[in-house]
Amino acid sequence: MIQVGVREKDPPEVQLLQQSGIKQITTVALAGLPEALKELGTPTVYVHVDLDVIDTSEGRANGWACGGGLSLNQLRDALELIGRSVSIVAGAVTCYDPAVDMDGRIGRAVPRIVELLAH
Repeated sequence: MIQVGVREKDPPEVQLLQQSGIKQITTVALAGLPEALKELGTPTVYVHVDLDVIDTSEGRANGWACGGGLSLNQLRDALELIGRSVSIVAGAVTCYDPAVDMDGRIGRAVPRIVELLAH
């Protein structure tokens, strides 16, 4: 498993993730994604996109959204890279609260995210 866009974790979460063996790629370390995909050693993946991975400068997906996340372009690039590297056999787009997305920017981005998961 690879977790991309890692930021703002509390100490128990840090400990649990370290023990889990989940590969973590921070927002600033996206260059490590190709190598992480190779290390997975599987031709197929499930991709789960929590929309609060998107930086708040792009919009707010929910009440947990915070700064330091992926730009929409970075998320697009990561999903395109995943799609070129392995077969996405299933995916989910979650953690969206339209009441928090006051200007609708995140909601308008969702169809493109789903399209990238489907290819």
